[in-house]
Amino acid sequence: MKKKKSNYWKIVLILVSCIVTCSISNFSYAASEIKGDFEVKRSRNDIKLVSVNISEDLSKYTKSIEVVTPKSIALSNGNTAVLPSNWTYYKNETSNTSSKNSYTFSSNGSSANVTQLVNLLQSLNFTIDKDTFVEGDNIEVLFHNKILTSRVDDDNITHYYSFVPYSDIGVNEMTWSDAYNYAKTTKYRGLKGYLATITSNQEQSFIYNNIAKVAGWLGGTRALNSNSKISDQDQLDVNSLNISSSTANKWYWADGPEAGTVFFNNAKYNAATDYSVPNIYNWFSNSKNGLSADYVEPNNYNGVEAYLQFAHGGDHWNDLALNSTLPDGLYIEYSQYGNQEETIKDETDFVINKTIPEDTIFKIERQNNTAKIVDATVYESLANYSKSIELIVPNAFSLSNLDNLKLPSKWTYFLNETSPGEKKSWTFSSNGNLATASDINLLLESVNFTVNQTDLKDDQQVEILFHNKILTSRVDDDGITHYYSYVPYKELGVSKMTWKDAYNYAKTLNYKGLTGYLTTITSQEEQDFIYDNIAKNPGWLGGTRSLIGTEKILDPIKIDSILNIDATQANKWYWADGPESGKIFFDNTIYNSKIDYAVPGEFNNFSNIRNGSPASTIEPNNYNNQEAYLQFAFVNAGRFWNDLSENTELLSGFYVEYSSYNSQKESNVDETDIVYSSGIPQPISIEYTDADGNKLREATTFNGTSYRLNTNLLDKYPVIDNYHPKSLTNKDTGKESSLPIIATSKLQNYRIIYEKTVVKMTVNYIDKNDKKAIFSKALVDSTTKSEDEKAVNAGDSIAKIISTFITDGDLKLNFDGYDDVAVDSYITNTEANAQEYTKVPTTDFSITYYYKPVTKLVSVPEKINFGIIDPRLLLNKETVIYPSDRLIENVKILNTNRTVNWTLHAQLSQPFQRNTDNRLLDGQLFYQNADKTKTIISTSDNILSTQKAKKPLQEFITILGNSIEEVGIGMNISRTQRDYIGNYIGYLTWQLTTDPIR
Repeated sequence: MKKKKSNYWKIVLILVSCIVTCSISNFSYAASEIKGDFEVKRSRNDIKLVSVNISEDLSKYTKSIEVVTPKSIALSNGNTAVLPSNWTYYKNETSNTSSKNSYTFSSNGSSANVTQLVNLLQSLNFTIDKDTFVEGDNIEVLFHNKILTSRVDDDNITHYYSFVPYSDIGVNEMTWSDAYNYAKTTKYRGLKGYLATITSNQEQSFIYNNIAKVAGWLGGTRALNSNSKISDQDQLDVNSLNISSSTANKWYWADGPEAGTVFFNNAKYNAATDYSVPNIYNWFSNSKNGLSADYVEPNNYNGVEAYLQFAHGGDHWNDLALNSTLPDGLYIEYSQYGNQEETIKDETDFVINKTIPEDTIFKIERQNNTAKIVDATVYESLANYSKSIELIVPNAFSLSNLDNLKLPSKWTYFLNETSPGEKKSWTFSSNGNLATASDINLLLESVNFTVNQTDLKDDQQVEILFHNKILTSRVDDDGITHYYSYVPYKELGVSKMTWKDAYNYAKTLNYKGLTGYLTTITSQEEQDFIYDNIAKNPGWLGGTRSLIGTEKILDPIKIDSILNIDATQANKWYWADGPESGKIFFDNTIYNSKIDYAVPGEFNNFSNIRNGSPASTIEPNNYNNQEAYLQFAFVNAGRFWNDLSENTELLSGFYVEYSSYNSQKESNVDETDIVYSSGIPQPISIEYTDADGNKLREATTFNGTSYRLNTNLLDKYPVIDNYHPKSLTNKDTGKESSLPIIATSKLQNYRIIYEKTVVKMTVNYIDKNDKKAIFSKALVDSTTKSEDEKAVNAGDSIAKIISTFITDGDLKLNFDGYDDVAVDSYITNTEANAQEYTKVPTTDFSITYYYKPVTKLVSVPEKINFGIIDPRLLLNKETVIYPSDRLIENVKILNTNRTVNWTLHAQLSQPFQRNTDNRLLDGQLFYQNADKTKTIISTSDNILSTQKAKKPLQEFITILGNSIEEVGIGMNISRTQRDYIGNYIGYLTWQLTTDPIR
């Protein structure tokens, strides 16, 4: 006996929608696994993208990549970047008013995998213009689903160009009118697309070189829309195109801002007559355009060529028939014209935006009363620049591990003298021996400090100055800072210098706004400081007994005169420059052991017995009556002074001093110094209390190199007795802190509120029909959390938990919802309605949800679309099945019902009509059955009847096909009729029924 079908679970779904003639769905990356990220690494004025992470879906989605930087940042190696195979690079043109640079890497239709895209982005190097860069600017990387680039026209309007290969649309060919219509359905940054128009040689070259060198449709034509020019309308009816009219003899642009502009005055090229339009660009392939005589275009072959092709035999133009198969795609342009407004980004772009980090190469890590330098990243060019490194710290800091400093080979360190204040300074000197970046990083990371918290002020920093000179500093008795540098001859590319040349060179130097001068030494302390801390090399000082004529040298900016050492007055040694210029420090040309020529109260350190040098040296001695210039670090006598002739070869350099005298004012930093700084993490005071404010504990902590105390790290704070941390509040305001907390430089006061140990809850999901578990998990160790567990508080409202913590979205199961909820207490081992429980028990417990089953349609195709019928395919066939590609769509059925079978039916509810004029298809429509028999159908026939066994899963069922080898829908077309061109669409009604399993 035939069983009667049950109506126990019956769903009827009728879908109605508007007709779409030709469209492509925008990919929605929000619902996909399209993911990407990177970090920006900065080394002074150099930038790289690092830690690039790209999902496989993003690599498949990407057809071109655009990198956007501020104007102050330039891509320095675009032409040598690691490009995927067949990809190209170009810099986009941007408007004069734009604050951005833009660079594009185009696939040219060749896809790239994850590794190739990662290698590309990580190979890019950027350079910062420090004079125009603004801290806090961003770098953006845009992943386009189109092959895109941009160009700015003479009116400062940006034009975007994209080449769309037919393969991207899922077709093998397109008529010009189809391409026109397709372009009009696309958008980029709020701008409607149109078949590209080319109005200059610059634009022609830009598109050809930067987009693709592939034959494709442009927006040019001589066809008319009936008897008028095509004028940028949204869609064209192919049946209205007219190329036979006597007026269809001029080539013009059919779309875009140039719509209607004629660019060639005849249907065919004629060598004897110039049909080009004055001042209007065309690039047809002919000799008048200087192109090969092998091509003569336009030629209107067979009288049907009225549509413009780009890239014909190179970068030329060609005329083609409407349905030519020569193009491989179409060129689309987007620009702002009419009432359109360009948006900043396109909704189809996947964008990663990163802030450029601050210019820093180290951090200070602090724990209690100690601190150290960490994360040192000195780069090689900085290492090569640095002849000495100065470390400036607050007075509260002291170097604590001097014996363990990892100094580069032959480097030394010393504490600089500083004026009374809030800072102290150490210098690490190369002594002329440059170190590698790695060696300097090791040195910096070996620096440890002790910190006197009482003396540490708010907002203080640690600074590191990289000097291009061997510099140190000392404070005199008047509180004035003096800076000293030794300049070896080899740095200047010379083997010797006269004293006068050294004087003049020193006067050209500047440090912190102070003019340099040959060093003057006025005390034993200064003498020892320079010798011990700068260099022990023989070099000129600023002392002399020579004169300009008969007058002392008194600190001129340059000495041009010949110096006089023979005058009667040239018998006293004095300082020629600096704040001591003119001051006499020795009263004779030579030393005499019987007469003391030292000037009372003035320091000199000539090498003689009176100054404590060996008896073998007697200086000054005015050897050969030529020695009138002062040498420091006399070779045989070590730290003592000597008199020398002006052009001696005994020296290897000279000593330069900088100090504030006369009207000079010292600036904070020298323009030749490269300075980095880092803030000092401040202490964070934490009070641990229970919810009632009772203090459990208090402590002071430091969060490493960070100024942040994060509430999401609460589980890392200590467990106190049976209490666990719950929330973090500002102790002063009582308000709960945001996440993360940005600590100021002042002492931070926070309160962590604790609560009693939490209770664990497990959720079970049960099928109500057969009482079997859909999903369940036993309780795990209380220190572990999983997605089916929730932490709740003893005494909380059960109703609140059910409404707040347990939601359908939490379950991650495709069910319609639950019927009942029960609470299982592991104390009483009873089951009751959830509403009877008012509070959470004090021990771990579970909640059980009883779910009702469901069988339903989730999604179905609304229509059958056979695409545009091409009658040329009927030439050698009696019938043709449309379309040629699979007409496939999926039905998605959700069945969680274990007790029923289901059957699905589809019925043609509306006959097939042409979208342009609602004309019915006058042909044979058939449905091919599973046994490959053909059944002619009408709108009343079921075209599908499929039954599936029960499974509590989602089912994806292929229901439409069009191959002769598979079940599906096909269309018989009579070969004698040619007016079937059009897009035919029929609508479906679906019915899902169920019956019990017997």
